[in-house]
Amino acid sequence: MKVLYIEDNSVSVRLVGRVVRNIGGELTAVGTGAGAINQLGQPFDVILCDLGLPDMDGVQIIRAIRERLPTVPIVAMTGYGMNTERQACFEAGCNAYLAKPIEPSDLENLLRRLLTSSPP
Repeated sequence: MKVLYIEDNSVSVRLVGRVVRNIGGELTAVGTGAGAINQLGQPFDVILCDLGLPDMDGVQIIRAIRERLPTVPIVAMTGYGMNTERQACFEAGCNAYLAKPIEPSDLENLLRRLLTSSPP
């Protein structure tokens, strides 16, 4: 399982990296929206996207990813957790939304669920 994590906080990257490795996956982390867009030519099984990034709004990134990768599961991850933001993420094309702080077991369960329900 290959996971792209778009996040500028190194503590979050370490935590998510541990979870991904615990389930046998490989994490690629980038700290900007532009960096994420540059990675989209590589195959990923799941994309995790923080919403508060230094160069782009997370919803914009989700839209850009969805245009290029219509079937890859996208999970929005944020410390804000407002209902309007959640709705905007789903409208942009994300499959799930997690508010930080994220419980590692919740993330692990979500990743397993998304991977088993993804189209081949």
